[in-house]
Amino acid sequence: MLRLTSAAVCLAALLTPSLALAGTAEEEARKAFEEGLAEEQKGLPTACAKFRRSLELTRELGPLVKSKECDVREGKILAAIAKLDEAIPRWPEADAELAALKTERGALEARVARLSLSLRPGAPEGVTARVDAKLIALPSSDLRLDPGDHELLVEVPGRALERVVVTLKDGERREVSLPPPSSAASRAGSGSGGVRALGIAGLVIGGVGIAGLIGGAVTGGMILDKQSAFEACRDGGTPAGCDVLALKQSGEELLPVNGALLIGGAALAVVGGTLLIVDLVTAPASEPQQPAAQLGLELGGGGGRVVLDVLF
Repeated sequence: MLRLTSAAVCLAALLTPSLALAGTAEEEARKAFEEGLAEEQKGLPTACAKFRRSLELTRELGPLVKSKECDVREGKILAAIAKLDEAIPRWPEADAELAALKTERGALEARVARLSLSLRPGAPEGVTARVDAKLIALPSSDLRLDPGDHELLVEVPGRALERVVVTLKDGERREVSLPPPSSAASRAGSGSGGVRALGIAGLVIGGVGIAGLIGGAVTGGMILDKQSAFEACRDGGTPAGCDVLALKQSGEELLPVNGALLIGGAALAVVGGTLLIVDLVTAPASEPQQPAAQLGLELGGGGGRVVLDVLF
């Protein structure tokens, strides 16, 4: 990070452009730069916007260096390095400030993360990948990235688009094999042996149906118990005073409940089973399942984190 003296040097460089006519882009750039310096001294977050506006209008050293400082604070390491590579060769003299810039560049270079993308053995044709929306030719090695979160979109023919968020630490090197092994995302999209949305619906509906059948069996047993108690009470096989009418009424009240549970449960079980069969028949072939924990270890090792979901 440059000291206040460097800002003065940069300002001086900016104030003497080859073309400094009033009303020109250079004049607007000078004004934006001066406003940025004033806002920076007050600790205002708008200073960086002023520096970058000045840099849009002119590539002078002042806005270059100050915009670089903003990039570093925001974790935009690659952008900061690019600005240093532009500023260092143009520095007016070999002084302590230039040495500080070169030292800073080396420190920033050490923070750059690198991501390599390779194709998994047996990967189907047509696998494509985008890193932060940029299409990447596969295989690709040592992609230079800022530390932090990066969105990896993987598209495999016949499968839903998969999104992987890869978190890289300072200076980390990571290799990811594509496509990702079958996981929650690929199972939801498609895959041999996996459970897709249709299969999940079948499991849920079938489960409700089975629960209904169990409920029917329970209420059926209750009806039989009440029937036995009713007959024993009616025939005098139980102590005097038993309520024959109450037993008969409670048994009759359970009959429609029992019928609804048995009929509804059977129907739902059939529907759920049908959906599961359709899901298994229509699922396209895919690679063998691999536990999601294994995917997390592969992509999230070394303190990184992995988030998988399906984009519909």
